[in-house]
Amino acid sequence: MLDDLEKETRSTDQTLDHPRVLLLRTQVATDSAPWLPTELYLTQVKRGRWGANKEPANPVPPLFAEAAGHACAVCARSALIGASISRCGRCKVVRYCSSQCAKAHWPVHKAVCQELANTAVPACKEDYDIQLSPAASYFYRRRARCTICQDASSKLSLCKRCFGAAYCAKCVTTHPKEHCDASILEQCCLGLISDMGAPLSIPSRTPFPSTKPDGWKAYFEAKMFDFEVDAGLLALGPPCAMLTEALSLPIIIAEHLPRQASFVHVIGAAPADLVGVRRFREVFRWRPDLSRLAVCMVGPLLRQVTEKQPPEDGCDKLLVLEARGGPYAEVDLPPPDLVVLYDMDAAAVALQRGKPVVALASTKDDADAMHAALSRQTDRPVAPPRENPFRGLRPRRAAAPAAGYVYANHWVVVAGGA
Repeated sequence: MLDDLEKETRSTDQTLDHPRVLLLRTQVATDSAPWLPTELYLTQVKRGRWGANKEPANPVPPLFAEAAGHACAVCARSALIGASISRCGRCKVVRYCSSQCAKAHWPVHKAVCQELANTAVPACKEDYDIQLSPAASYFYRRRARCTICQDASSKLSLCKRCFGAAYCAKCVTTHPKEHCDASILEQCCLGLISDMGAPLSIPSRTPFPSTKPDGWKAYFEAKMFDFEVDAGLLALGPPCAMLTEALSLPIIIAEHLPRQASFVHVIGAAPADLVGVRRFREVFRWRPDLSRLAVCMVGPLLRQVTEKQPPEDGCDKLLVLEARGGPYAEVDLPPPDLVVLYDMDAAAVALQRGKPVVALASTKDDADAMHAALSRQTDRPVAPPRENPFRGLRPRRAAAPAAGYVYANHWVVVAGGA
């Protein structure tokens, strides 16, 4: 069926919203990839504005931009979709797909171009520890380099399938297929953000029955037709992966929020976490016993916000989002019923609230460190780190390229209430 569908979608204008496609998605979906195979969804991505590579793409908004060494620093196009990528002639670090993107980026790039040009080209992992300005360091640490040894000074050969990994002559010239698939998905997610202006971040529309799913495969089997977008769109990797990332935190809150509770503190939040407030209505889909939910996000880069979401879908349940900037210990907030912790430095303050603490991490090492920090500062039971069946499935590059990819909320550590 896959071969037949791939031929059809390449030779016609057929879209992926008919029963055969949804049946195939059901057959091949897994908890870690509840969507169509890479080759099939990539065919559809190449029909959008970003993927077609014919007219200029929209810039990826700075809030969601993630520089990658082999892609355009403005719109994230790469050789994956046939874009011709060239380096800045002076610094030879930042890359662009067109002169339009280079000109658009110049007000940002001119502040770091000379600094990057004056910095030695790294030849090994240790060379990336050099002290640079924050803006220059951002691009320097994301420059094109060998995926294995991190040498950026030698000639590199790109993977001819994903065009997101490269190797020098000293290292192997292949990488695991799961990393290759993740590289393609990573690029296509940025492409979809280029087309849409923001990640897909919406809740489902109706409550779950009494039996809840145990992972993303079962979730989408139950909810595929329960969103305000076509089911065929959610059969594609990029929108589905972005949706899992958006809904991961609401599902965690729904699982751990005590009964008759409503106020949640999220500590260590970033500005991008404030986008798509409606996604927190997913908590009500899992927890019909709740009539009100207030989520307060605290982070050093946040500005003060209070936003009340009006009732929708005939539902009178109240959703309130608040944001506060500054250290958790110094922010004046109503007492929480649950604390969600991303910032390990705030562990002691979180425990002082006397309520359950759910710590989230993208890597096992970070989860172990969070577990140790919580265990040192309380006599309350702290469960060992466990993998989250509802982690975000949008891949992000690990700090060390050879380590592959990390995923939002991959690991969970729970400390019980007082």
